[in-house]
Amino acid sequence: MRTKKVTVVFRKWKPAYGCGIIALFPKEIADDKGLYCESYEHIGQHGGADYKGVIASTTPATQNESKELHCELKSLGYRLAVSTHENLTTPNHAKKHSDIALLYKGNKGDIDKRLNWLKGKYVC
Repeated sequence: MRTKKVTVVFRKWKPAYGCGIIALFPKEIADDKGLYCESYEHIGQHGGADYKGVIASTTPATQNESKELHCELKSLGYRLAVSTHENLTTPNHAKKHSDIALLYKGNKGDIDKRLNWLKGKYVC
């Protein structure tokens, strides 16, 4: 069970993309470059997502539309802080970019140490 609440934005894919519901976690980094946030859908489940790209391809999901996915996430142990704000800032992403830049300085041993440090620092 997660101890901290995570910010989630529920969105509905436009008809051209199937009308399913996606949960975006804009403050949870999904990749080592800090470009993508975590996401979750019924089919496919966890994955990385381009937050701005998904926002452009979706519409806000109503509480009724997101209810099933919300319950599924809670059953997985998530403590959710639901947001409807589309332009959430993601300060962690900028920090992650600067930390990743450190990986490319130094020798192989330094890179391994820094990578292990990042893994510990950015665990959800």
